[in-house]
Amino acid sequence: MRSEEHLGWERDFPVRYLLVREDTDGEEEDVLWGRCAEVEGLFMDPPPLPRGVLTLRGCPRESLLVQAVADSARPVRLLGDGMLSIEPVDPSSGGPPRFWDLEDTAVLAQWPTAGDPERVDIVVGTGVREDDCRGGKRLPSSPRFDLWFPSIRGTAHRAVAAP
Repeated sequence: MRSEEHLGWERDFPVRYLLVREDTDGEEEDVLWGRCAEVEGLFMDPPPLPRGVLTLRGCPRESLLVQAVADSARPVRLLGDGMLSIEPVDPSSGGPPRFWDLEDTAVLAQWPTAGDPERVDIVVGTGVREDDCRGGKRLPSSPRFDLWFPSIRGTAHRAVAAP
């Protein structure tokens, strides 16, 4: 399909937008869904993700996440956008990994893990969206939790929380 084939539409005002489904497989031509003179809301920001509160229990003190939180003098530490993955400790028998996008993440509280002074529990508020494109629907039988926040030390690093 070529856009010039769809410019005329027997109206007194010109076509400004064509809504098409793009062929990603290369097997068929693009499909025209509609012609529009105006489109309201075309460049709107997506709605914010639903907010949730996550408690990350047993984070090792040497992890980048704990160090970033501990180094902050502010009562609320903003981490920004990141990703959470829950993966099996043993990939051959533990099931598929699962992934979530985290948006506008803020550390709300932290304290030493009860019974283990070498670990820290961290509470965060964040927008949460499950990434349905990757991973399975079932949680691994013996999980490992990994977090990635590009804001920690200016680049994407992994912070590991134990189950």
